[in-house]
Amino acid sequence: MPLFPVDNGDRKPIGGDTVSAIGLGTWAIRNPRRAFEALVEAIETGLVDNIDTAEMYGEGTAEELVGEVLRKVGRERVFVTTKVLPWRLRSFEELEKAIRASLRRLGVETVDLILIHWPLEGMPVSEQVRRLEKIAIGKGYARYIGVSNFDDRELEEALHATASAEIVVDQVHYSVLHRRWVEEKLLPPSAPE
Repeated sequence: MPLFPVDNGDRKPIGGDTVSAIGLGTWAIRNPRRAFEALVEAIETGLVDNIDTAEMYGEGTAEELVGEVLRKVGRERVFVTTKVLPWRLRSFEELEKAIRASLRRLGVETVDLILIHWPLEGMPVSEQVRRLEKIAIGKGYARYIGVSNFDDRELEEALHATASAEIVVDQVHYSVLHRRWVEEKLLPPSAPE
């Protein structure tokens, strides 16, 4: 029996898809060869079908690594999330250039989900989201959009800013050590027992 058994049937909704409850991130990879092997193994054994990356992780090398994984296991087996740096939202041209560079590094024509990595100071959240929606969804670069590291107020504004797409994710730091804010501000109240 495995030390940490994983329920392969535990799946979570993202947009119109469901993904493995456990996803694998690609931040701060120190050994790309071992990371590649671990990602391929997790996908091929059916434990994971959900990989997260970002243009800033390793200055693009994490996206390149995920691209290698996709070529090995098959694009259709993986729900791919990537993130754009917030200052890319200052212009439509810069945003599109950044997204196209991410797609090139990943070796795909479209990703499943693109997130704003954190809110851009000095620009209304609603404008940031509309720009992401216009380029990522409008040009077919992503199936879904979302946000990352948005607080409850920013998330509320983001949810009401879209014209045709939905914000399907607010990816935040949540762990045993960092749970209070998420549980108090973002998660719905628990039903009384």
